[in-house]
Amino acid sequence: MNGTGGQIDVLYVDEPDATRRLSDSLEAAEERITVRSERTVADGLAALAAEPIDCIIAEYDLPDRTGIEFLTSVRDDHGDLPFVLYTENGSEQVASEAISAGVTDYLRKEPGTDQSVMVANKIRNAVEAQRAERERRRQLDAIESAQEGISILDSDGQYIYVNEAYADLYGYTREEMHGEHWELVYQDEDVAEIRDSVLETVERQGYWEGTTTGLRADGTTFVEDHVLALTDNGELVCTVRDITDRTERERELERTRDLLDQTERIADVGGWEIDTETMEVFWTDHLFEIIGREGSEEPPLEDALEVYYGSDKQVVEEAVNRALETGEPFDVEVRFERSDGELRWLHVQGTPTVEDGEVTTLRGAVKDVTERKAREEVLREMYEIISDREQTFEEQVRSLLDLGRRELGTQYGTLSQIHGDEYLFEIVAGEDDRIHQGDQVPLEATNCERVAETEETVVLGDVAEDAPEETERAGYQEMGICSYIGAPVHVNDEVYGTFCFYDTETRTQEFSEWEQTLVDLMSRWASHELERSKTTEQLEAKNEQLEQFASIVSHDLRNPLNVASLRLELAMDECDSDHLREVEQAHGRMKQLIEDLLDLALEGETVDETIPVTLESLVDHCRQHVDTRGGRLTVLEDRTLEADESRLQQLFENLVRNSVEHGTPNGRSGAGATAGGETEGVSITVGPLADGFYVEDDGPGIDPEDRENIFEPGFSTSDDGTGFGLSIVEQVATAHGWEVAVTESSTGGARFEITGVEFVED
Repeated sequence: MNGTGGQIDVLYVDEPDATRRLSDSLEAAEERITVRSERTVADGLAALAAEPIDCIIAEYDLPDRTGIEFLTSVRDDHGDLPFVLYTENGSEQVASEAISAGVTDYLRKEPGTDQSVMVANKIRNAVEAQRAERERRRQLDAIESAQEGISILDSDGQYIYVNEAYADLYGYTREEMHGEHWELVYQDEDVAEIRDSVLETVERQGYWEGTTTGLRADGTTFVEDHVLALTDNGELVCTVRDITDRTERERELERTRDLLDQTERIADVGGWEIDTETMEVFWTDHLFEIIGREGSEEPPLEDALEVYYGSDKQVVEEAVNRALETGEPFDVEVRFERSDGELRWLHVQGTPTVEDGEVTTLRGAVKDVTERKAREEVLREMYEIISDREQTFEEQVRSLLDLGRRELGTQYGTLSQIHGDEYLFEIVAGEDDRIHQGDQVPLEATNCERVAETEETVVLGDVAEDAPEETERAGYQEMGICSYIGAPVHVNDEVYGTFCFYDTETRTQEFSEWEQTLVDLMSRWASHELERSKTTEQLEAKNEQLEQFASIVSHDLRNPLNVASLRLELAMDECDSDHLREVEQAHGRMKQLIEDLLDLALEGETVDETIPVTLESLVDHCRQHVDTRGGRLTVLEDRTLEADESRLQQLFENLVRNSVEHGTPNGRSGAGATAGGETEGVSITVGPLADGFYVEDDGPGIDPEDRENIFEPGFSTSDDGTGFGLSIVEQVATAHGWEVAVTESSTGGARFEITGVEFVED
């Protein structure tokens, strides 16, 4: 699809509930978005191969592979296809790996928050950016192959050259257009907009690309993709392509040498060709400039390869020879040494022309990618800093500030903290001691106030010119801050402070998009680390409270209960009373309640180590440690699973105890009886499922209205129950990464199914 509009086909790989919720929300938030959902990486790759996809969203934790591995496969086979890692269980390590793997964007799921609009914006921006970039490359390729309309305007806006394709596009002859003004091919109502917006941009930036509406000689109009660029002589090179019906038309294009040179410079790509009969080499003029070689005499092939540095010469030589022998194109990135000794990087591509099975020519393009390589190196350096867990947060921030100062060319870098109207220089890196860590100034004195208010990155290459109102601040008048770039740091959705860089000199060039992205990445990492630190502090405080609670339960409640139990034994020795037996039962419930509370309070939320455990051994343990009141425990099929044995024993004990307490005949309906009038105990069965196991009984079952609440702490349908047993069951299952559900057994009793279990194959 050309342009930035139109349908956006999204592939979302995650568990079904998540994909269903986000799919519905995304399609509601952006009507152009259509979402296809898959569960695994394998299914995602199959879907990607089967139909066009504009953007991928993926969770990190997937059944067969991780989201990073999925991203790597996509990058290998589908290039720069937008890929958003949207994860609930992300980490700094995952974020860093995602950045290194080339993720388009990395988002953390915020439970309970509707992020659909934000995610939709991320998808739309990424897809539109990629589509715009693809369209730009297509236009430049078309210019090189002269399959579109090309014209040249003089400084007065009159045509001094048009090719046949350009003239045909508007329904004129070349002679009719020569000397005419460009307004000839536009409607009157569009002329002012083109003059004031498009041409003004070209004058300021030297380049413009977009869509306009062309006017043909017969009065009909068409949508055109338009690229304008100023030449060194002040002439305007125009390329136009009719994108109304998207049909490619073959045209013969006659170019002048000057036009070839100018279009080549617009694309900043050098061209080369090897004649396979003579092995002569041809270089375009711009390739001489890229290589830094004087003169216009192309070197022999052997000498041409000498520009490549070290072992990279062999890489290019082997690629060229392979293309000449097999007719296969090649694409490599290699280092080369300019005549002045400077080492730079080139992206070299070659495409053979094959006729009757023989390679007749080998043509290619060369582009200097040194800046891109440098950016990749900066990202690698940034990754090494933020992944170094031996460094403190302050040391990591200081290293990032030094890295940012070096890349941005600024004197100072600061992680600030904002307290109301006060601004604290929390961590500072600078070339002198004018600003000290710990200094505090009024927030209104700094440009960071604007960042805090807007919660957006503020970019001021020249404060006086870009934002004259900012010159009233003390930071400008007293400290002399003339250039500034800063991004907000958030903790729990609140502005914590800023990650910023500034200088007392105005910049000769504006901060680039890359530089803004670098600052944004650093501020996001700082936000993540500060929020993680705060969360850790909260968890530590919570753990301390739990330990205090456990101490109270273990000591302050058990001791009085033990005293009461001893006194009760003495009382029962002296007096036989039903009231005392009721007290004894109450003491038993209190002891069980204390044990359950301790289990809930002290057990962790996750399982660290597992061992193979059999279902039969778990049932044997219950036979020995749980009073089944005459009940029967049966294992239909023994299986071995990976688990924390101690905690899994807790799970089984509580499930069996629940069946015994709620299912043992004690006046319950349906209780069987022996010939002697004695009631039988409950029958409990343990059996395997495809991805887990079940525990069921033949008791009265659980009322469907109570099933939603049975795992809630303290909920019980029995006067004798503590209400914590099934809460422990759910806690143990969740800690293992399993799911537990309650349903009805085949005999109408209670059935608990635990799924998501990893079995050990025999």
